[in-house]
Amino acid sequence: MRSVARLRGAAWRIAATVLVSAALVLGVAQPSPATAEEDGETPAAEIKGDTPAAKVKSASSLALYDPQGLCVALAALPEQLKKAKDDELAPVLDFLAEYVVVEKSRLLRMSAIEAGLRLDRKGLAARLAPKADGEDALRSTFATEALGIVGTADDIPKLLEMARSPRLYVAIAGCRAVARVGKSKHAAALIQIALEHGNITVADEAAWAAQDLLKKKKTVIGKLAKLGKKNGDATRLGAITAVIADNLAEPHAWPQKKALSALPELIAEAPKVVKIRTNNKKHRESVEAALAWMREKMPGSELLLRVAAGEIAVPLSPKDAHLDAETHAIGVPLIYTAQNDRQLSYHLLRAATVLLENRLGHPYTGRRGWTNGIFDCYDLCYEARLYSAGKGGINRAEFMETIFGKRPWGGQ
Repeated sequence: MRSVARLRGAAWRIAATVLVSAALVLGVAQPSPATAEEDGETPAAEIKGDTPAAKVKSASSLALYDPQGLCVALAALPEQLKKAKDDELAPVLDFLAEYVVVEKSRLLRMSAIEAGLRLDRKGLAARLAPKADGEDALRSTFATEALGIVGTADDIPKLLEMARSPRLYVAIAGCRAVARVGKSKHAAALIQIALEHGNITVADEAAWAAQDLLKKKKTVIGKLAKLGKKNGDATRLGAITAVIADNLAEPHAWPQKKALSALPELIAEAPKVVKIRTNNKKHRESVEAALAWMREKMPGSELLLRVAAGEIAVPLSPKDAHLDAETHAIGVPLIYTAQNDRQLSYHLLRAATVLLENRLGHPYTGRRGWTNGIFDCYDLCYEARLYSAGKGGINRAEFMETIFGKRPWGGQ
């Protein structure tokens, strides 16, 4: 409960500076921050509504003007409902499952999953599984991603179905989810996907997931050779074998029992403003402008940055580094300082997402570690009208493939 209490205080202090203007935009009357503090009270964000749909609407509204307050409210649910009966828990679980598949902000989505983990892991998994239906790519991706955290080996058939999806990010989420909850016996199905999937990026992900389950590269290569002979595609077999043999990703041990357990504390300890380390006034102003743009346009992403990053250095050492996972620092290469606020926001969010992956015990190096950061940045680029993302331009999968081709992790 200390984390929740600290979250409440931190959320109010940060939200107070933007609450009044947000209230005008939303047409919602808000309490005076000064009055609340004088009375010694800490106003708490509240997820309102009598139905799951109403609660989703309320949470989505909070995400726009008080994302940290929303995290507080989500983190408090398990304690508030610890004595609740099944019929009282059901609508809350319905709300959490639906919110998970509609919320684009990774941090807020993970906060909802974390609350569901402590509230009723099996109940949340049962509600998420039908939402991973492959019909809506984004909803299916989020549901699959969440099932990889709250699900069990019983969900493997559904997750393998998603891993076979022709849609890039649905299939990637499926492969990773199988790696999280599967057992070594499921590696053969992943290797088959690696040998047969129409997208080589997904094939790589499937091979890495199989490697996670089998632990040893030699074992993966041996199974590849055995199944590859039956498959008959020597070119694909050679390509996937090289991906494993060349150490492009190490076997990863995914967190399970304590998945996301660090998140409430990370949010509680997030600074109001991330430290900017530079002696150049213009460089500092450029970073501040980018952060201000994120705070206004994508508040959930700005919160993610404050949670994940200890500082922003202009530049880091070495000077072309994008991040330092050991110190949780984001680096801004000097050539990026001439970018406008939206362009620099893109760089900051991508690096911050990689740092969050590191903090949560997920892969964070190479293409595998940067994939979620690139996935998330499509929404920023859509909002900022960058890199042809959005209406009249390229879709999320095309955007991801384009950025993969540039190999930005080389600057890590």
